[in-house]
Amino acid sequence: MNYDRIARQPAPPQSAVSALCFSAIEDDHAQLGEIFSHSNWNLYHASNLAEALTLLRAREVAVVIASDLPPGMNWGEFMELLRVGSPSPRIVAALRFSETSRWSDALQRGVFDVLAKPFDAREVFQVAGFAWMQWQRETERKHQASRMRVLRASA
Repeated sequence: MNYDRIARQPAPPQSAVSALCFSAIEDDHAQLGEIFSHSNWNLYHASNLAEALTLLRAREVAVVIASDLPPGMNWGEFMELLRVGSPSPRIVAALRFSETSRWSDALQRGVFDVLAKPFDAREVFQVAGFAWMQWQRETERKHQASRMRVLRASA
């Protein structure tokens, strides 16, 4: 965990931002739905990989909160499959404190961060907010690079 982030809170997004809850556990969907219902975040739900990929292709999603992995996949493989957008969403693993080996594996394979289950609203917004900020910076860089290419081509 990046301890520099603990001391400060991200500024909330000014417009609606989309997140995806990827879990086969209904309680995860219910808890996150309740937390995000009091914000300007749109929370989508997927209980399997096909649903998640369909949603990610149809919508701009900044953050995926995942507590499950498809059978036979590790976090790295899962993240690679979810790279369907540009920029691709930031992946946050949602795991119980007792699953320390899964926390370590998720972080080593490149997830943005890990949320503890059961969810704490403050922690959810802090982690999702920082993930969104990183995703937003990448989005702005890509738009800027695209504008520069257009300007060079027209010069």
